[in-house]
Amino acid sequence: DLDVSLEQAYAHPGWVFADPHIHASPSSDGLITMEDRLINCAGVGLELHFGTDHDHIADYGPLIAPLGLSAVLQTVVADEVSPFARGHINAYPLESTPEEPNGGAWIWWNDPQPSTQAQFDLLHSRHPDALIQINHPFEMGLFGAADWRPGKINKRDFWSPDFEAFEFMNGGSYDEFVAPYFDIVTRGMRVAPMGTSDAHGYAGRLGLSATFLHFGSEGPTAYSPQRLRDAVRNGQTIVSRGVYLDVSELPGSTVTGISSLSVTAKSPSWIVVDRLELLKNGEVVDTVQGTQATFILDADADAVFTVMAHGDTPMAPVWNNRFPFAMTAPYYWDRDGDGWEPPRPPLEVR
Repeated sequence: DLDVSLEQAYAHPGWVFADPHIHASPSSDGLITMEDRLINCAGVGLELHFGTDHDHIADYGPLIAPLGLSAVLQTVVADEVSPFARGHINAYPLESTPEEPNGGAWIWWNDPQPSTQAQFDLLHSRHPDALIQINHPFEMGLFGAADWRPGKINKRDFWSPDFEAFEFMNGGSYDEFVAPYFDIVTRGMRVAPMGTSDAHGYAGRLGLSATFLHFGSEGPTAYSPQRLRDAVRNGQTIVSRGVYLDVSELPGSTVTGISSLSVTAKSPSWIVVDRLELLKNGEVVDTVQGTQATFILDADADAVFTVMAHGDTPMAPVWNNRFPFAMTAPYYWDRDGDGWEPPRPPLEVR
């Protein structure tokens, strides 16, 4: 019973609804055709598809117009680089070269690199302006490979800080990713959080575990590779599990002095938001019941603030075992206006 239309519930002027981690038939484990994947994305309201197939650079763009989707969906050329030992990462936006094997993707098993930093350097030499997203950080991920512990990286050769995005939610799950994410951003790494489905087949939580990206114009036609780069590098993202957060200040902003931040959680009727939380350096410092709040940003020293939305009712009948959630990317609060300083010391890399 959708007593609020999706258009009304998810009105998000200036933002584009995206899934930065999806698979289809170019992936060895993809269980859906490229055409059906695009129809699948459009059908659940996504506006931006990412072609992050394992070790293939497949351009879905030529399929958009023939499928009649140009007005509602655009696509990002991408690659999920998947070396087992060093962790899976997404690289985007890219260009496909169909005459080369796997569309020009780096064939890592034929060209092993001595370290993760060397791997990232090679990717940037091949794709100079690409963004790197860390996927599922622990299982087959960078943080597991590098043996992350709070404040420490224990395997230097398996680590690189040269990434712009962090998969904060994969397939609707995020609990194990909270600690590493706030650990790195409070130590000075400006990394955008992402929500993704990591879908491989016709099902897979598309549109339920996703990301809002700020492009400054509404709708998929606002997409350009440069707007994507700017949104991610500036930390202008909102991680979503069914909820959109309308905020008075752009996430990723540096905010000076005591400031107020107004937040409204939006969702259709079957997604019930019960409370909004303000987090300072990853810890809850204020909670307001309901879907609207005005938080005061204040602290004794420079800090990282974020806002989370939570609901205590499962999203049945669409998603029986998951609860509503959303989170803004960080706000960097500069107490004295003399330049933001991380509240914690840099990571120790051993």
